[in-house]
Amino acid sequence: MASPAASLRPRHTATTDAPPRDGGGWEGGEGDGTELRPPRPSTSAPSSLPARAWAAYTAALAAHPLRTRACTAGALAALADAVGQALAAAPPPPGRRRAYPLSGWRRSLAWGAWGVLVSGPAGHAWQAVLDRVLPMPGGAAKAQREEEGGTAPPTSSSTSTAATLAARVAADAGLFSPAVNALALAFIATVIEGGAKRNGGSSTAGLVRARLPATQAAAWRLWPAASAVAYLAIPPRLRVLFFNAVGFWWTLLLSSRAAKGGGGERGGRRA
Repeated sequence: MASPAASLRPRHTATTDAPPRDGGGWEGGEGDGTELRPPRPSTSAPSSLPARAWAAYTAALAAHPLRTRACTAGALAALADAVGQALAAAPPPPGRRRAYPLSGWRRSLAWGAWGVLVSGPAGHAWQAVLDRVLPMPGGAAKAQREEEGGTAPPTSSSTSTAATLAARVAADAGLFSPAVNALALAFIATVIEGGAKRNGGSSTAGLVRARLPATQAAAWRLWPAASAVAYLAIPPRLRVLFFNAVGFWWTLLLSSRAAKGGGGERGGRRA
Protein backbone atom coordinates (compact mmCIF):
# COMPACT_ATOMS: atom_id res chain seq x y z
CA MET A 1 0.00 0.00 0.00
CA ALA A 2 1.43 3.38 -1.01
CA SER A 3 2.17 5.84 1.75
CA PRO A 4 0.24 9.15 1.94
CA ALA A 5 3.47 11.00 1.28
CA ALA A 6 3.98 9.10 -1.95
CA SER A 7 0.47 9.91 -3.15
CA LEU A 8 1.10 13.61 -2.58
CA ARG A 9 4.38 13.56 -4.55
CA PRO A 10 3.85 15.48 -7.88
CA ARG A 11 4.18 13.51 -11.09
CA HIS A 12 6.77 14.70 -13.63
CA THR A 13 5.22 16.41 -16.67
CA ALA A 14 7.32 17.17 -19.72
CA THR A 15 7.07 20.67 -21.08
CA THR A 16 7.01 21.77 -24.64
CA ASP A 17 10.49 23.21 -24.12
CA ALA A 18 12.01 19.72 -23.89
CA PRO A 19 14.25 18.73 -26.77
CA PRO A 20 13.00 16.19 -29.28
CA ARG A 21 13.86 12.57 -28.64
CA ASP A 22 16.37 10.95 -30.96
CA GLY A 23 16.36 14.02 -33.16
CA GLY A 24 12.72 13.46 -34.12
CA GLY A 25 9.48 15.32 -33.51
CA TRP A 26 7.70 15.82 -30.20
CA GLU A 27 6.42 12.68 -28.56
CA GLY A 28 4.03 11.77 -25.78
CA GLY A 29 0.57 10.52 -25.19
CA GLU A 30 -1.99 9.40 -22.70
CA GLY A 31 -0.81 7.28 -19.79
CA ASP A 32 2.92 7.99 -19.98
CA GLY A 33 2.97 11.16 -17.93
CA THR A 34 3.81 13.45 -20.84
CA GLU A 35 1.83 16.02 -22.73
CA LEU A 36 0.71 15.55 -26.32
CA ARG A 37 3.01 17.16 -28.85
CA PRO A 38 2.32 17.93 -32.51
CA PRO A 39 3.74 15.26 -34.83
CA ARG A 40 6.68 15.95 -37.08
CA PRO A 41 5.50 17.59 -40.31
CA SER A 42 5.39 15.08 -43.16
CA THR A 43 6.09 15.84 -46.75
CA SER A 44 4.76 14.08 -49.84
CA ALA A 45 7.75 15.04 -52.00
CA PRO A 46 9.63 11.99 -53.32
CA SER A 47 12.95 11.37 -51.62
CA SER A 48 14.95 9.38 -54.17
CA LEU A 49 16.51 10.93 -57.25
CA PRO A 50 14.60 8.71 -59.76
CA ALA A 51 11.33 9.52 -58.01
CA ARG A 52 12.06 13.25 -58.10
CA ALA A 53 13.06 13.06 -61.76
CA TRP A 54 9.85 11.19 -62.64
CA ALA A 55 7.74 13.70 -60.70
CA ALA A 56 9.42 16.55 -62.56
CA TYR A 57 8.85 14.82 -65.90
CA THR A 58 5.15 14.15 -65.29
CA ALA A 59 4.65 17.73 -64.11
CA ALA A 60 6.33 19.07 -67.26
CA LEU A 61 4.30 16.65 -69.39
CA ALA A 62 1.05 17.91 -67.87
CA ALA A 63 2.01 21.57 -68.32
CA HIS A 64 3.72 21.41 -71.73
CA PRO A 65 3.00 18.05 -73.44
CA LEU A 66 4.32 18.87 -76.91
CA ARG A 67 7.49 20.55 -75.72
CA THR A 68 8.21 17.80 -73.20
CA ARG A 69 7.70 14.99 -75.72
CA ALA A 70 9.85 16.75 -78.29
CA CYS A 71 12.72 17.26 -75.85
CA THR A 72 12.44 13.67 -74.61
CA ALA A 73 12.52 12.35 -78.19
CA GLY A 74 15.57 14.49 -78.95
CA ALA A 75 17.46 13.35 -75.86
CA LEU A 76 16.74 9.66 -76.55
CA ALA A 77 17.67 9.99 -80.24
CA ALA A 78 20.98 11.68 -79.43
CA LEU A 79 21.78 9.13 -76.73
CA ALA A 80 20.90 6.20 -79.01
CA ASP A 81 23.17 7.50 -81.76
CA ALA A 82 26.02 8.11 -79.31
CA VAL A 83 25.71 4.58 -77.93
CA GLY A 84 25.45 3.18 -81.46
CA GLN A 85 28.62 5.00 -82.51
CA ALA A 86 30.46 3.73 -79.45
CA LEU A 87 29.42 0.14 -80.07
CA ALA A 88 30.32 0.25 -83.78
CA ALA A 89 33.37 2.48 -83.48
CA ALA A 90 36.27 1.38 -85.65
CA PRO A 91 38.97 3.67 -87.05
CA PRO A 92 39.14 3.77 -90.86
CA PRO A 93 42.10 2.16 -92.60
CA PRO A 94 45.13 4.43 -93.16
CA GLY A 95 44.59 6.82 -96.02
CA ARG A 96 40.84 6.23 -96.14
CA ARG A 97 38.29 8.71 -94.88
CA ARG A 98 35.30 7.80 -92.78
CA ALA A 99 32.12 6.68 -94.54
CA TYR A 100 30.12 9.58 -93.11
CA PRO A 101 31.31 13.19 -93.03
CA LEU A 102 29.20 13.82 -89.92
CA SER A 103 30.36 11.78 -86.93
CA GLY A 104 30.99 11.95 -83.21
CA TRP A 105 29.09 14.41 -81.09
CA ARG A 106 28.02 16.40 -84.17
CA ARG A 107 26.14 13.41 -85.56
CA SER A 108 24.51 12.74 -82.19
CA LEU A 109 23.54 16.40 -81.99
CA ALA A 110 22.00 16.15 -85.46
CA TRP A 111 19.94 13.15 -84.37
CA GLY A 112 18.89 15.08 -81.28
CA ALA A 113 17.64 17.86 -83.52
CA TRP A 114 15.75 15.27 -85.56
CA GLY A 115 14.01 14.06 -82.41
CA VAL A 116 13.12 17.55 -81.23
CA LEU A 117 11.92 18.86 -84.59
CA VAL A 118 10.46 15.77 -86.30
CA SER A 119 9.93 12.50 -84.46
CA GLY A 120 8.75 13.92 -81.13
CA PRO A 121 6.18 16.36 -82.57
CA ALA A 122 5.10 13.79 -85.17
CA GLY A 123 4.45 11.17 -82.51
CA HIS A 124 2.55 13.69 -80.38
CA ALA A 125 0.34 14.77 -83.30
CA TRP A 126 -0.25 11.20 -84.52
CA GLN A 127 -1.40 9.96 -81.13
CA ALA A 128 -3.76 12.93 -80.82
CA VAL A 129 -5.28 12.04 -84.21
CA LEU A 130 -5.71 8.39 -83.26
CA ASP A 131 -7.29 9.31 -79.92
CA ARG A 132 -9.87 11.37 -81.80
CA VAL A 133 -10.52 9.06 -84.74
CA LEU A 134 -10.01 5.65 -83.10
CA PRO A 135 -10.39 6.06 -79.33
CA MET A 136 -9.74 2.92 -77.34
CA PRO A 137 -13.04 1.99 -75.60
CA GLY A 138 -11.32 0.63 -72.50
CA GLY A 139 -7.96 -0.55 -71.26
CA ALA A 140 -5.36 2.17 -70.88
CA ALA A 141 -7.82 4.98 -71.65
CA LYS A 142 -10.07 3.80 -68.82
CA ALA A 143 -7.12 3.54 -66.45
CA GLN A 144 -6.00 7.03 -67.42
CA ARG A 145 -9.45 8.51 -66.67
CA GLU A 146 -9.54 6.78 -63.30
CA GLU A 147 -6.02 7.99 -62.51
CA GLU A 148 -7.04 11.57 -63.27
CA GLY A 149 -10.12 11.30 -61.06
CA GLY A 150 -12.67 11.12 -63.84
CA THR A 151 -15.55 8.75 -64.31
CA ALA A 152 -14.65 5.57 -66.09
CA PRO A 153 -16.78 4.78 -69.17
CA PRO A 154 -18.93 1.68 -69.26
CA THR A 155 -17.04 -1.50 -69.99
CA SER A 156 -17.07 -2.17 -73.71
CA SER A 157 -17.23 -5.51 -75.40
CA SER A 158 -14.04 -7.37 -76.17
CA THR A 159 -15.02 -7.35 -79.85
CA SER A 160 -15.07 -3.54 -80.10
CA THR A 161 -11.79 -3.28 -78.16
CA ALA A 162 -10.09 -5.81 -80.44
CA ALA A 163 -11.40 -4.11 -83.58
CA THR A 164 -10.19 -0.68 -82.44
CA LEU A 165 -6.82 -2.09 -81.44
CA ALA A 166 -6.40 -3.78 -84.81
CA ALA A 167 -7.34 -0.56 -86.62
CA ARG A 168 -4.83 1.50 -84.64
CA VAL A 169 -2.01 -0.99 -85.15
CA ALA A 170 -2.79 -1.16 -88.88
CA ALA A 171 -2.80 2.64 -89.13
CA ASP A 172 0.56 2.78 -87.37
CA ALA A 173 2.09 0.14 -89.63
CA GLY A 174 0.55 1.29 -92.89
CA LEU A 175 0.63 5.08 -92.58
CA PHE A 176 2.74 6.50 -89.81
CA SER A 177 5.70 4.11 -89.83
CA PRO A 178 6.47 4.32 -93.59
CA ALA A 179 6.14 8.11 -93.55
CA VAL A 180 8.52 8.58 -90.61
CA ASN A 181 10.98 6.03 -91.97
CA ALA A 182 11.03 7.79 -95.36
CA LEU A 183 11.71 11.11 -93.66
CA ALA A 184 14.46 9.54 -91.54
CA LEU A 185 16.16 8.02 -94.59
CA ALA A 186 16.01 11.36 -96.37
CA PHE A 187 17.53 13.00 -93.30
CA ILE A 188 20.34 10.43 -93.25
CA ALA A 189 21.09 10.79 -96.95
CA THR A 190 21.30 14.58 -96.83
CA VAL A 191 22.57 15.44 -93.33
CA ILE A 192 24.43 12.38 -92.07
CA GLU A 193 25.87 11.11 -95.36
CA GLY A 194 26.47 14.48 -96.99
CA GLY A 195 24.06 14.35 -99.93
CA ALA A 196 24.60 13.24 -103.51
CA LYS A 197 28.28 14.20 -103.61
CA ARG A 198 29.06 11.62 -100.94
CA ASN A 199 26.63 9.02 -102.31
CA GLY A 200 28.02 8.52 -105.79
CA GLY A 201 25.71 11.13 -107.30
CA SER A 202 22.56 9.32 -106.16
CA SER A 203 19.68 11.63 -105.36
CA THR A 204 18.00 11.66 -101.97
CA ALA A 205 14.75 10.38 -103.48
CA GLY A 206 16.60 7.52 -105.17
CA LEU A 207 18.33 6.53 -101.94
CA VAL A 208 15.03 6.58 -100.03
CA ARG A 209 13.37 4.38 -102.65
CA ALA A 210 16.27 1.93 -102.55
CA ARG A 211 16.52 1.71 -98.76
CA LEU A 212 12.92 1.99 -97.61
CA PRO A 213 11.71 -1.56 -98.41
CA ALA A 214 14.37 -3.28 -96.26
CA THR A 215 14.03 -0.74 -93.49
CA GLN A 216 10.24 -1.02 -93.47
CA ALA A 217 10.37 -4.83 -93.46
CA ALA A 218 12.51 -4.67 -90.32
CA ALA A 219 10.11 -2.15 -88.77
CA TRP A 220 7.12 -4.42 -89.33
CA ARG A 221 8.81 -7.14 -87.32
CA LEU A 222 8.98 -4.88 -84.25
CA TRP A 223 6.56 -1.99 -84.22
CA PRO A 224 3.15 -3.69 -84.53
CA ALA A 225 3.84 -5.63 -81.32
CA ALA A 226 5.05 -2.44 -79.62
CA SER A 227 1.90 -0.61 -80.75
CA ALA A 228 -0.35 -3.36 -79.37
CA VAL A 229 1.38 -3.19 -76.00
CA ALA A 230 1.15 0.61 -75.95
CA TYR A 231 -2.57 0.75 -76.73
CA LEU A 232 -3.50 -2.02 -74.30
CA ALA A 233 -1.26 -1.31 -71.33
CA ILE A 234 0.26 2.20 -71.49
CA PRO A 235 -1.71 5.30 -70.37
CA PRO A 236 -2.33 7.69 -73.28
CA ARG A 237 -0.15 10.46 -71.85
CA LEU A 238 2.87 8.11 -71.70
CA ARG A 239 2.52 6.42 -75.09
CA VAL A 240 4.85 8.77 -76.97
CA LEU A 241 7.47 8.21 -74.26
CA PHE A 242 7.01 4.43 -74.63
CA PHE A 243 7.40 4.63 -78.42
CA ASN A 244 10.53 6.74 -78.06
CA ALA A 245 11.97 4.25 -75.57
CA VAL A 246 11.39 1.40 -78.03
CA GLY A 247 12.86 3.63 -80.73
CA PHE A 248 16.07 3.88 -78.71
CA TRP A 249 16.66 0.14 -79.12
CA TRP A 250 15.43 0.23 -82.71
CA THR A 251 18.11 2.79 -83.53
CA LEU A 252 20.78 0.67 -81.89
CA LEU A 253 19.66 -2.34 -83.91
CA LEU A 254 19.79 -0.47 -87.20
CA SER A 255 23.11 1.14 -86.33
CA SER A 256 24.57 -2.31 -85.77
CA ARG A 257 23.18 -3.58 -89.07
CA ALA A 258 24.49 -0.49 -90.85
CA ALA A 259 27.97 -1.04 -89.45
CA LYS A 260 27.98 -4.56 -90.89
CA GLY A 261 26.30 -3.76 -94.20
CA GLY A 262 27.77 -0.40 -95.11
CA GLY A 263 25.14 1.98 -93.82
CA GLY A 264 22.20 1.44 -96.13
CA GLU A 265 19.64 1.19 -93.33
CA ARG A 266 21.27 3.23 -90.64
CA GLY A 267 18.49 5.55 -89.62
CA GLY A 268 15.17 4.01 -90.49
CA ARG A 269 13.54 4.94 -87.27
CA ARG A 270 9.94 5.08 -86.25
CA ALA A 271 8.88 7.85 -83.88
